[in-house]
Amino acid sequence: MDNNNQSIRNSPTRKNNPNVNSKNCTYSGTGEDYNFKFDIGEVDWLAFEYNGAIIQFSTCEAAFDCGQDKNKTSVCWKYFNDTFSLGYANNSTVSYSKDGLKITYISQKGYKGCETYTTNIRYGCDSFSSYQPFYYNKTVENCNFEINLFSTWVCQKCPNCSKTHRTSCDDTSGWCTCDSYTKGLNCDQLNAKISSVLTPTISGGDVTMSGDFSNIYNIRSSITISIGTSICNSIIFSSNKSQIKCTIGAGKGNQQLKLSDGNGATLIYDEFYYRVPCSVECSPFGKCNDRVGICICNDVAIGTDCKTLNLQLDSVISTLVTGGQVYLNGDFSKVKDQSLTIKIGNQQCSNVKFNDNNFKVLECTIGAGEGIKDIIISSGLLSFSKANSFEYQYYKCPLDCSTPNGTCDDKTGICACNNEHFGNACEFIKCPLGCSTPNGTCDINTGICTCNNEHFGDGCEFIQCPLDCSTPNGICDGNTGNCTCDSEHFGNGCEFIQCPLDCSTPNGTCDGNTGICACNNEHFGDGCEYIKCPLDCSTPNGTCDGNTGICTCDNEHIGNGCEIRFIECKDKCSTKHGICDNDNGNCKCDTQTKGLTCEESRLLIESSDSINSKGGTINIIGYFGNPTSLLTIKIGESQCKNIKVFNETTLKCDIGEGKGIHNITIIDDDLSFTAINKFQYLDEKTKISKISRGSIAGIVVGCVVAVSLIGSIAFYYYHHKNKKVNLFISSQNIKLK
Repeated sequence: MDNNNQSIRNSPTRKNNPNVNSKNCTYSGTGEDYNFKFDIGEVDWLAFEYNGAIIQFSTCEAAFDCGQDKNKTSVCWKYFNDTFSLGYANNSTVSYSKDGLKITYISQKGYKGCETYTTNIRYGCDSFSSYQPFYYNKTVENCNFEINLFSTWVCQKCPNCSKTHRTSCDDTSGWCTCDSYTKGLNCDQLNAKISSVLTPTISGGDVTMSGDFSNIYNIRSSITISIGTSICNSIIFSSNKSQIKCTIGAGKGNQQLKLSDGNGATLIYDEFYYRVPCSVECSPFGKCNDRVGICICNDVAIGTDCKTLNLQLDSVISTLVTGGQVYLNGDFSKVKDQSLTIKIGNQQCSNVKFNDNNFKVLECTIGAGEGIKDIIISSGLLSFSKANSFEYQYYKCPLDCSTPNGTCDDKTGICACNNEHFGNACEFIKCPLGCSTPNGTCDINTGICTCNNEHFGDGCEFIQCPLDCSTPNGICDGNTGNCTCDSEHFGNGCEFIQCPLDCSTPNGTCDGNTGICACNNEHFGDGCEYIKCPLDCSTPNGTCDGNTGICTCDNEHIGNGCEIRFIECKDKCSTKHGICDNDNGNCKCDTQTKGLTCEESRLLIESSDSINSKGGTINIIGYFGNPTSLLTIKIGESQCKNIKVFNETTLKCDIGEGKGIHNITIIDDDLSFTAINKFQYLDEKTKISKISRGSIAGIVVGCVVAVSLIGSIAFYYYHHKNKKVNLFISSQNIKLK
């Protein structure tokens, strides 16, 4: 760097340009003595930061004109008032090593020309210059550029150097100085080089490494070699220090070969692989790819053993059975320099040569023969074969006898037609029976007859039947022209439909167009074979026997037409008190009975009038229905006379004198009911049983009880059940009338 142009300024504050759209690309590199990363993007400064070096450009209006470019577009950025401007960039390069950062900017060549500027900036780890910008500025004519460098604490201070192999550490740059056995940023790489390795097969064996091992020769006794996870034994360094040999066990595939000194320094070789022998001999037209154990053939050979000619046979133009020229079409460019022989079947082909300059057609001359043959092309140890690829050609018949209509005699070229065809090329089709001329005409292109109106059949050999027997209603006898109708049709042309049973004539008439019978009023059925029943048995009340016309009624109906509903009662009704209701099958009882069979009496006595011992007319209240003339009433053992029925609930009768309490018994023919202690004769004591504190208690039994009070008289009439009644009277003077 030109020290005259170097100065130290105050650290600027970095600002982003709001008009710049960044587009970053990352460049990185690693070498033996450096490991550094930096980015280049479309912004406007160059600086070292904690993660590396960053160079950024953007385009803005230029302050300077570079050559004849009138757009005045340049790359610029401001650090305070310091600006570097460049012309259009044609190219720029950046390289880096422990010696520093080298930036080359090649500006666009203009009228006056802008030079190529290169600067070397060494970066260090100087704490006193931390964050201080270093810049190099140079102006040539109208081309001006400035490069700024910000130094920061980015140095490693040699923390990772191998303590065994370093000799010193530069605290300013942070780079290690290694001993003669090692190299690299941290002195952890053995200072040797492996150029190639002769590897063993998958069964294991000797490993021979070639390269430069002079720098580690003196520490060879401490060197160990590993291949993958296996250790290589019996290590031997050659005296010229260019080879190392060792022995390894069986393995497979690619493996990492590593040399180690036991003190942290290594040498890595990643191209080691166990060789896989090929199962066949690949030479002399190929060699074995021992990575995969497959032959790699040269241009003239193909195949697993490289013994097949590398050609392509696409098609063959054969010759006649008399022999002649044969043409093989394909790609023979890979074997054009080989001496080729061609064999067709058992015959050797003569005059073998290429027919064109592109080596696409190979021709030769073959003798007479016939049939299908194999083709074999050979050149020394190499050969190519294609089965059934050649066929001798025969004389051709016209239209090839319209195969399969006929067969060609390849010796004469004349067709022998089969029975169905005729013509020189068997191209015409024979019609069946010659269309039974004159019954029809033949179309020789289709072999189909066109019959006249009176005939039909493939050969017009049959006579047409009337209406064609209304197919499928009948079958035509083509020999006679008469129809044989099926069982469901009739008529000369089987055009009419048979009615079932011929409508059981005279029970109905048949409609031949529909096959449906019209039955008379006394018959029914598809064939009018059944006799109608009266009222159709009032369906669903009964079923009709069509053979007799007689109804069979169900259990609930009777009558010729089952029109009368009649349900027998399940229980036998009382002959005196009930009748069967045939509409529902239940007994209908009279007013005096109830129950399923009217076996229960409904007679009931609820109450009766009491009377004095002299007797008289009494009312009996209860339920009596419609009594018969046989009705009798007993009070105790006395017979009640003059019985009168007012309604279903009230009876009257006359009873003679008596006393006490008695049962009442009603008897009506076979029905009776007894009410216990429902009747009472009254005496004087019974009439007024208690007089107390101005009140009277008595038994009211439906008769008139008159109570006379001083100054007034009140009458109370009761005509109902026996009741105990309190009569509230203010006077104690009571007179019973």
